[in-house]
Amino acid sequence: MESTKKKFHWKYVISWLVMGLVLAICVVTFAKISPGTDIFAVFIAMLIFPSVYGFLGMLFDGLFKYERRFSEIKHSELIWYIYPVIAMLHVTFAIVFGFLWAVVTGKFDKK
Repeated sequence: MESTKKKFHWKYVISWLVMGLVLAICVVTFAKISPGTDIFAVFIAMLIFPSVYGFLGMLFDGLFKYERRFSEIKHSELIWYIYPVIAMLHVTFAIVFGFLWAVVTGKFDKK
């Protein structure tokens, strides 16, 4: 049986940019942005937001899960398309659990 997992391909970045475009249009259209805010800057930031998280996810995957063998990162096609969302959740949970671990183990206790 043939494996359905695929390596990273640049077509996924295009899907991440489309995801960012939809996000940017929604934010610029429906968010209450204060009058002094540069709407173009907000639009560009929201446009590249998913791509940044996608590449951060690939960096963390490559460093920790695949032990710096970035060329071996493989996922199913659906996962590649929603990879920025998964990466954002992964980074958020890592930060939250790292902070909670520091609190539980007493890293913030005054000495």
